[in-house]
Amino acid sequence: MSESATLLQQVWRVLEFKAPNISEEIKKMAIEGLIYAASKDDPEFTRLYDPSKNNILHIPNGRTMKTGAFEWCTALTDVHFPASLTTISEGAFYECTGLTEVHFPHDSALATIGDYAFWGCTGLTEIRFPASLTEIGEYAFEKCTGLTELHLPASLTEIGDYAFQWCAGLTEVHLPASLTEIGDYAFLACTGLTELHFPHDSVLTAIGYHTFYRCTGLTEIHCSAEFQGRFRSRFPGNVNYHLI
Repeated sequence: MSESATLLQQVWRVLEFKAPNISEEIKKMAIEGLIYAASKDDPEFTRLYDPSKNNILHIPNGRTMKTGAFEWCTALTDVHFPASLTTISEGAFYECTGLTEVHFPHDSALATIGDYAFWGCTGLTEIRFPASLTEIGEYAFEKCTGLTELHLPASLTEIGDYAFQWCAGLTEVHLPASLTEIGDYAFLACTGLTELHFPHDSVLTAIGYHTFYRCTGLTEIHCSAEFQGRFRSRFPGNVNYHLI
């Protein structure tokens, strides 16, 4: 019998109050209503049981997550990530519409946010990414319509295609100097977006197709003259440039 199956059986025994000698760790997971499995050889973990009764999630130590680990958990409001986590998997919190806060420790090792990871999380209003983050995947925050603030770290190098598409609540975005690529349609239809800031030492080499298409409110871009010369065709023709 697999370790995951054994754990799940233990959990059900706890829930049925038939196993008073089960470890305190197993009891705690059962009480919180969010059950995980991870083998000693493979630190990847996944949700085994979720009664959708609790709203605060403290993810246990591990480096990766299973695809779609917490998709459609609409009761979740707060997620606390461990420092050990390096990747948030594809679709991990897909359409968790009640999610309002995500927390990363100061020593987070997170490098990658996978495709569709927070797709449709309409309750998110602000995200402070950890300093270790290098890549935001495709569609990662699409239709996060409540998102108004992004705090992108100096470590970030890539924003994937459609990453923030239809995030109509965004008003101002500061892109880090480390960023080398912004994907196709990455900010498509961010209708509330009015200002973009690119640092004078930006190393950006590629802005994708229609990256800022239908950003009807965009009027101000802060950037260097060299940046303006290279990427002017990627922005609406009526914007004002503030050279830095």
